[in-house]
Amino acid sequence: MKGKSHLHVLLTGVGRERVASLPRQPALEKMLAISSAFRETVVDAETWLCQSFGVDVSQGAPVAPYTALADGLDAGECHCLRVDPVCLQVRHEGVVLDGIVAGLAQEEADALVGALNRHFGADGPRFLAPHPRRWYMLLEDMPRLQAMSPARVEGKDVTFMLPRGEEVGWWRRWLNEVQMVLHEHPVNVERERRNLAPVNSVWPWGGGVLQRPLVAPYVEVWAADPLACGLALAAGVTTHPLGPLSLPSVEGDRLIVGEVGAVLDSALLPTVLQQLRTKDANAVQVHLGEARRVRSFTLKRTDLWKVWRKPRPLETYLHG
Repeated sequence: MKGKSHLHVLLTGVGRERVASLPRQPALEKMLAISSAFRETVVDAETWLCQSFGVDVSQGAPVAPYTALADGLDAGECHCLRVDPVCLQVRHEGVVLDGIVAGLAQEEADALVGALNRHFGADGPRFLAPHPRRWYMLLEDMPRLQAMSPARVEGKDVTFMLPRGEEVGWWRRWLNEVQMVLHEHPVNVERERRNLAPVNSVWPWGGGVLQRPLVAPYVEVWAADPLACGLALAAGVTTHPLGPLSLPSVEGDRLIVGEVGAVLDSALLPTVLQQLRTKDANAVQVHLGEARRVRSFTLKRTDLWKVWRKPRPLETYLHG
C-alpha cells in the first residue's frame, strides 16, 4: 500500500571527535534541519536496537548471541560472550585501550584463538573466531559480569573501566592469563615487526542468551552492522546489504543501519529523501547513536517545504 512505509535510519559511531574528522554531511544535515520532532533516549545504539526487537535488556544489551548469529554461529541455549581482540597500550595517562585490532587476518585470529584454547584445555572456556574482529566464548552459566563495549572505552584509561561484578576477581585473573598467552605469540611478534598493532588482550562484553522468537518491528532491514543483521535473522526479517534502496508497495516500517560518514550520505540518505518526496514513504526517522544516548529526529512529507531552514554542522546536534 503506497505511502504507508516509515523509514528508520540509525547512524552508529556518532561522537564529537568522530564527526569532527569527517567532511560535511549535506544530506544528513538537511534532514536534521527540516525535521519536525525530536526525542532523546538515554541508551546506547546497541541497547536501542535490542529494545526495538523486543529483547530483554534488564541485564544489559545481549549483543553477543545476535552478532554471533550474523557471523554464522548459533549459540543455541548457551550463554554467549564477546571477547574481542584488542590492543592495550601503556601511555602517560595509564593503560589505554586502542580498540579492536584492525586488519587482523582470519588466519591470524585462528592461530591466536587456537593457542588460547590449547592453554585453557578441554575443561576451560572455548574461544571461537568466526570473524577476525569478533571473538566469542560459549558458556554453560551466565557470568555475573557488567562490562562496557570496547567502543565506549577506546582511547581511555581502562583502570576504572574494566568489567565489574560478583565474579570480577576471577575474570581479572583470567584476563591476566590470556594476556600472558598472547604476549609472546608468533602472530603478535610478526605483527609488531611489521609495525602493526598486536592482539595483547581480549575485551569481554555484551554477554547474553539468544531470545526467540523476537518481535519483528520492521518488514526489511538494510545493514552491514552485525547486531542489526543478527536481530533481523532471529526475528525472521529480510535483510539487505547497504546499497540502493527500493521500497515495494507494501505497508510496514523499514530500518537502515550504518556507520556515520561511511556510505550513507553519498548514497542512501539522498535516496531516503527521494522516497519521502515520491510518497513511497510517509515519514522518516533519523536516529543518531551516540555513546550513551540516541537522538531521534522525525521528518514528514510536509517538512520538505521548509526551505528556509538552513543546514547546520552535524556536531551542533550532539550532546555536550
